[in-house]
Amino acid sequence: DGLREDLLGQKPNRWQSLVNQLAQQRRNQPLEFATTMRLLQLWLRDLMVLARSGDTEGLIFTGRSDQLARYTATWPRADWGAAALAVDRAVNLLSRNINPGLTLTNLILDVRGAIKGRAELQAF
Repeated sequence: DGLREDLLGQKPNRWQSLVNQLAQQRRNQPLEFATTMRLLQLWLRDLMVLARSGDTEGLIFTGRSDQLARYTATWPRADWGAAALAVDRAVNLLSRNINPGLTLTNLILDVRGAIKGRAELQAF
């Protein structure tokens, strides 16, 4: 829950803290980091399914359908598929040891851009 809230929060200084936290987790707890990324991918996948179909039948996080519905209602124009692809791309780059700080920063910006729109990000 914390990762999702930090990712979608309004405070840019929190994003840097999130990048640092994820980079440290990747360095010190690689299995936990991999799990975190996988759970984020699955969460975004569920949001995509719910936004496109409105159906809770195919959800992985069935016990969180109300929370998922709140996210899709809050950001009705979000491109959840693009957000999930951004996570996939970051995981791929990190597996090849591409600059973790830059990769994680781009991940946050790409996910936020897919969900909230690029125009909002340019305001910062």
